Amino acid sequence: MGERVPARARISETLLRFASPLLDGLGREVIGRRGRLALKTAITAWNSAVFADAFGNRRFLEEARQRLAGDPDAAGWFEAMVARKRVLFGDDERLIGAWKFVRTPAGVRLRAEARHPGASPKGGRDRKGGVLEIEVTLRHVQPRVWRRIRVRGGTTLGELHHVIQAAMGWDEEHLHKFVAGDRSYGPRDMSREPIGENENRITVSDALPRRRSRILYEYDFGDGWEHDIVLEDVLPEAGTERTPMVIDGARACPPEDCGGFAGYARMLAILRDPKHPEHEDMLEGCGGEFDPEAFEVSAANRRLWGEEEDEDEPE
Repeated sequence: MGERVPARARISETLLRFASPLLDGLGREVIGRRGRLALKTAITAWNSAVFADAFGNRRFLEEARQRLAGDPDAAGWFEAMVARKRVLFGDDERLIGAWKFVRTPAGVRLRAEARHPGASPKGGRDRKGGVLEIEVTLRHVQPRVWRRIRVRGGTTLGELHHVIQAAMGWDEEHLHKFVAGDRSYGPRDMSREPIGENENRITVSDALPRRRSRILYEYDFGDGWEHDIVLEDVLPEAGTERTPMVIDGARACPPEDCGGFAGYARMLAILRDPKHPEHEDMLEGCGGEFDPEAFEVSAANRRLWGEEEDEDEPE
């Protein structure tokens, strides 16, 4: 099958490499119906293998097999892709979340999000118990850009990173870290120097031990997007809805690489002025449109839960 692939590339790049046996030869149909069906098959196989192998949960794998039992060709491709995941991408325990094709100045490209289920590895009860209701607020931006999120107490900060990325609308394109008091926590990546202590060895309950506890989450050290994370409430696990879950929020996340809060303020000023000499270039850089007031809880949860966004296909 080839050489084993390390888990270092962006998830969109990894997905294209993983799905190449299904996509090769489709040409322009890659962004059409056939390409979308091929990607859905690849993502189902990938996520089913991750749940089964990394978290000991075979339910998704068995359910997919049952759905495909009446279609030998589809079932054969699914099993081949599960085997490809295990042999070539076995070290990559990321789940593939929401995905879509987006128009950019350079053309149409695939955008996919990595996520983590935020649950105990073997599907048992959360070792910390309870559900935490936290508020995440982007610093230095007015009016406020914020999200209210529920996560299990045993969720690690590494898992919380993926939850925040999906809830806010970031694209997981840059480094990040958490700061709690005088201690910092970051990811472990063999290709880079460690950032603080291991974020996968501390839970949200440990970092936010009581109501009104506060920690900092910084994303993209160049633009310096700082987020305040505050524990608002601790809820009993019984009777709560699906977690993680976004339950409230306001306003769109700034675009990636727009220059931090100062660059974002300048961008909004230019977009509000159709006569500004940079207006058209700025609009094109935003993909043709950008509404800073746009936010929907349902759309945030689709990203968080890995459900495909309901968009028209690119022409």
